[in-house]
Amino acid sequence: MTDQGWVKAGELHDGSKVLNSRKEYEVVESIEYKGYNEIEVYNLIVENYHTFFITELGLMVHNIDCKNATLGQIFKQFR
Repeated sequence: MTDQGWVKAGELHDGSKVLNSRKEYEVVESIEYKGYNEIEVYNLIVENYHTFFITELGLMVHNIDCKNATLGQIFKQFR
């Protein structure tokens, strides 16, 4: 989740702001693409939720097919 709403990972750029689990934004300092090898990925659903916090920064991400939602609607899903 960015300050501009949900965006695809490939649309992030230097300076993008990504929401963390403290309801603050982390600024993307740089993006580095490391090859184009296929990797196994997962589309998770935890108790009917599609959003997750990842990395030690607690960045908020979403699985596929995210619909437009306000931050207020998303924060209601926090546990």
